[in-house]
Amino acid sequence: MNTTESDLGFISHTGEPYINLARLSCPPNSFARSDLVSVEQAEDSYKQPLGSLIHNFNRSSDLCTVGTQLSEAHGFLISSPDVLATKRLLPIFSESKVNINNDILYPGMKYYSSSKQYSYDSSRDVNWSEKKNKVFWRGITAGGNQTKENWMKLHRHRFVAMANATTLGGSRHHILSAVDEDNASGDYAGSEFRPASYAKTYADVGFSQLLNCNPDLECNWLKELIATKPGVDFKDMFANRYLADIDGSTFSGRWYAFLKSKSLGIKATIFKEWHDSRLFEWVHFVPMDNRFDDLYTILTYFTGLSTTDEGHENAYVPRHELEAQNIAERGREWANAVLRKEDMEVCSTFLTIYRILDY
Repeated sequence: MNTTESDLGFISHTGEPYINLARLSCPPNSFARSDLVSVEQAEDSYKQPLGSLIHNFNRSSDLCTVGTQLSEAHGFLISSPDVLATKRLLPIFSESKVNINNDILYPGMKYYSSSKQYSYDSSRDVNWSEKKNKVFWRGITAGGNQTKENWMKLHRHRFVAMANATTLGGSRHHILSAVDEDNASGDYAGSEFRPASYAKTYADVGFSQLLNCNPDLECNWLKELIATKPGVDFKDMFANRYLADIDGSTFSGRWYAFLKSKSLGIKATIFKEWHDSRLFEWVHFVPMDNRFDDLYTILTYFTGLSTTDEGHENAYVPRHELEAQNIAERGREWANAVLRKEDMEVCSTFLTIYRILDY
């Protein structure tokens, strides 16, 4: 194939709001393009009204449905550091994509590598009963072109703030609470609670490094606003029951290790990967909204909440620890059967043959 980059019609959209490009690919009657579709109607298609829990993970990452709501809440959509796009019908191979693109997906090389940063080692994992009853996340400030004007809107920054007791202060969040304290009826209703004291006990979330700011690459101005937490070896993350997986600049390379572990993966993403059609929410993992408004509904449902706990006097949530453990185990069984290196090699072999024939 004798061609040049200019022949392929690529245009740069780096640093621009991605939703302006994405909505052009959405149906005319979609939420991204129609004034007739309300936020409530869009949310009803993928979330439960009580507790904001996701029931359609595929739709929750559909930019035609959620893109407008996330346009100022996700770094890739606000100001992606590197975007090239074309409207021509070309075979493009990618490790991940957003749903409006038609890239041919193949397994990410991070998953295939033996890097200690992404590989799961079962000998360094512990049984569920030995794990800390916490949600855990560590990472760097990736996922968008962060400036003094937009940093607080980027998705990783928002997640860290959402799980930080100091940042939360006296803020209130909605969760699911049992209608009666012994939960005899099994019914739930929406309830408000103040999560600051809860986060101190059940969340260990923070940035390990502040990097790649604009124009100050060393992020000196950001260091005055955000405190970092000590970095943790990848293998030591599995000492926690709940492992949050949050987008970086694209998909997170930790996801396979989380699925293969004895911990429960909680996933928020706008990116599609090659395995998605075979991985099911609430069966193999727990889905989380990219706005994280369901974070404390998820956590309190699994860890439980007493009316005697500080800040939650009017809310009672029975503990569902066994359900969490069962989902983690099903995810582990699925990952060990489907996400082997042999499975990735079969896919990659097909793509290699395709490329050879194409050329």
